[in-house]
Amino acid sequence: MIIWIDGDACPNKIKELIFRTAIRLNICAYLVSNHLSAIPPSPYIKYVQVPQGFDQADNYIMQHVKKNQLVITNDIILADRVVRENALALNTRGKLYSANNINQILAIRNLNETLRESGMISSKESSLSAMDIKNFANIFDKIITQLMKNS
Repeated sequence: MIIWIDGDACPNKIKELIFRTAIRLNICAYLVSNHLSAIPPSPYIKYVQVPQGFDQADNYIMQHVKKNQLVITNDIILADRVVRENALALNTRGKLYSANNINQILAIRNLNETLRESGMISSKESSLSAMDIKNFANIFDKIITQLMKNS
């Protein structure tokens, strides 16, 4: 089992939770980003630094992700690509993207982007709360447990 982390926008508290879980359960986790990131010393945690540029981390993840692996990302377009490869995509607030919901989520994202560009709404997302972290941890644990059962 492999966990892929889209590291450029992943909050540190979420990364730390993923790292602790990977080490505790001996699961390989790859942090992929285009800026230098610290990772704990562990044979189960790997860091991949990709070149600067648009979607470099996303493209690296998509070149390597396999069916039934887990990708942690807040990027809905990457989540869509992941779901189409029959892998799992989870955002840092605990929202699991699936074939059943990704088209609707993508449509809402596109609408919101249009509204932001026209100045009708702001792009400020609220900061990650303790409840968001707890929600992520609960869903993440369920997914990991299910993936371990299936492997």
